[in-house]
Amino acid sequence: MAIQEINVGGVANDGTGDDLREAMIKVNENFNELDLRQTVTVVGSNLGAQGVSVYKEVENGNLKFRRLVEGDNITLVENTNNITISAPDVVHNFDVTGDTGTAITITDTGTISVTGGRGIQTSSDGTALEISSTALLQVADDPSPSLSGDLSANGNNILNIGYAQGTFRGPLDGLVYGYDMRNVGPYFDDFDFGDYSDAIDTYFKWFISSSDVDLGTFAAPETRPLNFGTF
Repeated sequence: MAIQEINVGGVANDGTGDDLREAMIKVNENFNELDLRQTVTVVGSNLGAQGVSVYKEVENGNLKFRRLVEGDNITLVENTNNITISAPDVVHNFDVTGDTGTAITITDTGTISVTGGRGIQTSSDGTALEISSTALLQVADDPSPSLSGDLSANGNNILNIGYAQGTFRGPLDGLVYGYDMRNVGPYFDDFDFGDYSDAIDTYFKWFISSSDVDLGTFAAPETRPLNFGTF
C-alpha cells in the first residue's frame, strides 16, 4: 500500500480537510505500512577478479565511487550512458622492414633485438644505439689476406706484382724474364734424334740414347752433313 497523505485543507478550520478521526486513521495505516516494509541496505560492489576497483564505499546511504583520471596518451570521453577510454597516440604494432621486405612485426608486448653480423658489433647505453664495424674496408688493411674462393679480375690487370710464388696451373700469358714462352716453347716439342744401337759404355752415350730428339719434317729436304761426334 502507498503512503496516504492527510488533507489539511486550505486554511485552518475551513472545513475542507480531513476530520480528526480520518486523519488519525491515515496516520495509523501509514505507520503499519512502514512497519511492514523490509529495511533495504544499499551497497555497491566491483565485479570481476582483475583490475582496479571503481566503487569505494557507502556512507549514510551515499554511494562513493573513484574517479577515472586521464593518464599519458589517454583520452576520456563521457556521454549519457558511456565513458569512452581511447589512446589515439599509442603505437599498437609496427613493422621493421629490410632490403627484402617486411622482416619483423612488433606487437604491443614485442621486443626487437639488434644484433651484429660478421664484423659488426652493437651496443646501447640506454638512450642510444651504437653500431660499429671491425670489418676491413680494403685488402691493404689486412696484414695476412687470404681468399676463400676464386678471385676474378673481371678482365682487369693486376699491377705492381713483386714475386709470384707457388705452382701455376693452366696457361700463363706474359713474359718470363723478357721472353714470350709462346714463341720459345714450340722449339722444345718433338725433338727426336732417333734410336741408337751402339753399346752404351759411357755417360754421354747413355745421355744421348735416353734423349728422344726429332728434327721434324722439312718441306724442301736437302742433304746436309750431320756430325754427332765420335763415340
